Amino acid sequence: MVKALTARSSQEKERARLVARGFSGPLPHPSILQQYDLATRKVIVDMAYKQSVHRQFLEKSVVTSNIANEQTGMWISACITIFMIGGGIYLLMHDKDGVGFTLIFGMSLFQAGNYIYNKYQEKQVGKTRKYSKVKN
Repeated sequence: MVKALTARSSQEKERARLVARGFSGPLPHPSILQQYDLATRKVIVDMAYKQSVHRQFLEKSVVTSNIANEQTGMWISACITIFMIGGGIYLLMHDKDGVGFTLIFGMSLFQAGNYIYNKYQEKQVGKTRKYSKVKN
């Protein structure tokens, strides 16, 4: 009776091992892929390769676009800052001290505040991404 019970429990363990099988990714597990004929395997692998190339192209496009947008924003901001500081200097030269100093220092404080705020936001996004990777 003990032998029958031991044999039965080992069979149940074997069944449980066979059920717990899986994979993830764009391609099926190699053992499953080998079950297809050669032409179908080639189609599946080519499809995964094309999807990978397409995704990399899209990611590169997004990154390039973001860099261009950031550079444009920096140039526009620099031009506005130079124009405003130049206007403040012009006002100082024409005896408009209060407005001139306000224009110069106000613009400088705005740029410094903007820089500090953006660095803070980048740090927050970095923390969020770090924690989301840990959860998954």
